[in-house]
Amino acid sequence: SIPKILILDENFAVKNVWITTNAVSEEFFETYEKKKIQDEIFQKHGISKYIICISRWEPRKKQDLILKSYINLELYKKYDLVFIGDTTFENKKYNELYANLDNEIKQNIHTFEKVPFNEMLSFLRGSELLIYPSIAEGFGIPPLESVAAKVPTITSNATAMSDFDFLKKYSFDPMNQQDFEEKLMLALTIEDLELDELATALIQKYSWKKAAIAYQEALKTKKP
Repeated sequence: SIPKILILDENFAVKNVWITTNAVSEEFFETYEKKKIQDEIFQKHGISKYIICISRWEPRKKQDLILKSYINLELYKKYDLVFIGDTTFENKKYNELYANLDNEIKQNIHTFEKVPFNEMLSFLRGSELLIYPSIAEGFGIPPLESVAAKVPTITSNATAMSDFDFLKKYSFDPMNQQDFEEKLMLALTIEDLELDELATALIQKYSWKKAAIAYQEALKTKKP
């Protein structure tokens, strides 16, 4: 937090800065039966083993990076690909890649918009891996929600996501296709993903309780 305070002080002449953390809603930490959820998703959507990306559609969200690697690594032979998120701006790179795919591959790619929260949560819990490849974020909450749900997660290390130090092993440069594909295959093949440890590290760094305590301390502190 010190660098953020210095930036505010030097560039904007802002004094008495207190940093409060963001956090993840309690629903994501709840226990669940993964197999049961996967069965429900298969019955409703015909989707079984899948990789997921939860993010609205914009070029900066880099869904095209996921699709390109999905093809390069021939992951369609083993996994479906699920995108959940409303469209803000068209991703032309993704559209071009998708348009040139064989229909046999297209049938393994699923896009959902206007998804209710509970259904989105079920999709997340039932997935084999969440990918978050965005190149710019104000914070980047979806990969943290995924970690809280104990779902294998890989995330971009650009801008705000660089603060997720406990995910460093599973972070990648979203402008580097090779780096992304290495982390993707690592998360899909490694046996011990340390899901419990990652969830614990998340709580220790980002929690509403921690944010509330910081806010309370700020309110009690008198201005000089």
